[in-house]
Amino acid sequence: MNSSIASVEFHGNPILTISDGKTIRVAMKPVCEGIGLQWEAQLKRIKRHSVMSTCMSIMDIQVPGDIQNRGVITLPLDMLNGWLFGVEPNKVRSEIRDKLIEYQRECFTVLHDYWAKKSQISPALPSIIPQIPDTQDYVCQDGTAAAKRLRMFAEQNLTGAQRDYVLNECRTIEKTLTAGWTDMDETIFRMTMACNILKRWRGVH
Repeated sequence: MNSSIASVEFHGNPILTISDGKTIRVAMKPVCEGIGLQWEAQLKRIKRHSVMSTCMSIMDIQVPGDIQNRGVITLPLDMLNGWLFGVEPNKVRSEIRDKLIEYQRECFTVLHDYWAKKSQISPALPSIIPQIPDTQDYVCQDGTAAAKRLRMFAEQNLTGAQRDYVLNECRTIEKTLTAGWTDMDETIFRMTMACNILKRWRGVH
């Protein structure tokens, strides 16, 4: 299968992306290095995660500017925000906090829009996922509101298995956030995956 490789500039840092025509994948090490996160620790986190670990792929590709093929660890672009929002800004070093927030706010959209222009698919939907603020109460309140908006959209627009999946994820998110900040990494990942259903829906409507 032929793949297209592109190095996308994001605030001066190149991010390697690969598309096979159906799935866009992101090389995760350059993203970590661009933020200033320790790659080894983040790789362990990906491997521990019940969903990300099953979607991680090692691709043998020739990086632009290199003279030989290298094994590159990738995740689907749809999962990038799930990984990004699982890193809490108030738990990283102060000198990389602003950079992390910058990636959380903009990185997915920049990469998506790059490939959208190439394939002329619909632009990315505005993010329904809340930013991670510093206080638990605000996250629970704003996260619940975002899940409700997502649930209402699904009820009005989706059908069949897609509708059932998104509604089930929303119920889980709302229940978890109402009970308290028990597992924010998993909750935000669930919300991201549910939002990705909407992006795919938008791509064919």
